Amino acid sequence: MRRMLVSAMVLVALSGCAWDDSYPSFQREATQRDRPPDEVRGMIDEQFTDPEIRFEVEYDGADIYLAREKDFAPCLVVADGQDSFMACGGDGVTASGPDGLEFRLVPAPQVERDGWRAISDNVAVRD
Repeated sequence: MRRMLVSAMVLVALSGCAWDDSYPSFQREATQRDRPPDEVRGMIDEQFTDPEIRFEVEYDGADIYLAREKDFAPCLVVADGQDSFMACGGDGVTASGPDGLEFRLVPAPQVERDGWRAISDNVAVRD
């Protein structure tokens, strides 16, 4: 499996933010579905000490997760069985997959614009 880490240099202001309000997946208890494959979990564990992980949506054969340290901005994790990648940086971070799809992490509620299409409360895609 080829792994890529895409980090965006985005300033994230934490003062006054309530991440759970903008990311509904973290408001619920974790389930078995929230457990990514071991190789994806390993990639997440390389970045976090004690991550919270939630399955967000399946799109075009890829499972998309949100991962974060408690009370910090989440990262976007995309796993399609062959390639996996993760983008961190908080709201608006964008990651391009190997097949040309672009994914964006957005706070809920999101507004579709500039060619981005919502595929969940917190993920938009542009192809």
